Amino acid sequence: MGQEIDAAELEVRNFLNHMTVLVDEASPEALAELYCEDGVWESEVTTVSGRAAILELLRGNRKSGHAGPGSRTRHMLSNVTVSVEHDGQAATAHAYWTLMHTASSEPKVTRAGDYSFRLRKEPTGWRVAYRRVGFFGADR
Repeated sequence: MGQEIDAAELEVRNFLNHMTVLVDEASPEALAELYCEDGVWESEVTTVSGRAAILELLRGNRKSGHAGPGSRTRHMLSNVTVSVEHDGQAATAHAYWTLMHTASSEPKVTRAGDYSFRLRKEPTGWRVAYRRVGFFGADR
């Protein structure tokens, strides 16, 4: 069972890294597919439930230029911790994120925070059941 958990942990880490790249390089539709149909996105600004609502949020982020091709941003993921449940079908993860703006020759960090995830293994692979986006600031 230990090797199965280790393999699942690696799958989750790779999934989260892949997801982070897609934030900058893929369509909102491709990114939304990484959420469970009943997935939840929570932040200090908003909470939305369901893949369709998450897709609309992602489309809004693209329209505002916060992410995606042409946004001149790069999302970085670090300090990732993963815990896989004994059955290998669910996991939790926590990570720090950094947003870099790359419009000049010297990229600048414009925001940072942390993510908390609950993930579920579905027939199509790992999917996000819950994601909380936190922001670092003077109070954190």
